[in-house]
Amino acid sequence: MNEDSEGSEGAHPYPCIRCELSCESEYLVGAPVLVEFSLRNESSEPIAILRWCTPLEGFTCDMFDLRRDGEPVRYCGILAKRGDPMASEYVIVEPSECLDVVFDMREGYEVDEIGRYHARYRTRVHDWAFSHEAVPRTRNLHRSYDLDCGALTWSVVG
Repeated sequence: MNEDSEGSEGAHPYPCIRCELSCESEYLVGAPVLVEFSLRNESSEPIAILRWCTPLEGFTCDMFDLRRDGEPVRYCGILAKRGDPMASEYVIVEPSECLDVVFDMREGYEVDEIGRYHARYRTRVHDWAFSHEAVPRTRNLHRSYDLDCGALTWSVVG
């Protein structure tokens, strides 16, 4: 949960980050299942966002609650173990800027069976900072930010 800690000593207000997911309604068996992830900075200043476990980085964790005909779909991508991040693992998002990335859901999940799929993004931004704050930071100083990107539904047909 994003807690607004304004008024606390040393605390910072939270940014306004919006995300959306979109995809086609139908895919053929064996074809790429392309999903677009959009992340928009609706704050009034630039924000540094750690890419870890977001589509901005690619599949490095189980990012989605994914179901086929109501049954869980197994994650088959890599699981990255992490130390402290490097500066290059952050991306700067300017005010009103939108970052878009298209990825193939097959790179992380077994979505090659016929059926109706439902996906909900379930991870968060692991660390964020306003532009005047130093990054990278050690993991114990990270501030997370929950993202509600909505849900996706599509069918795989033969």
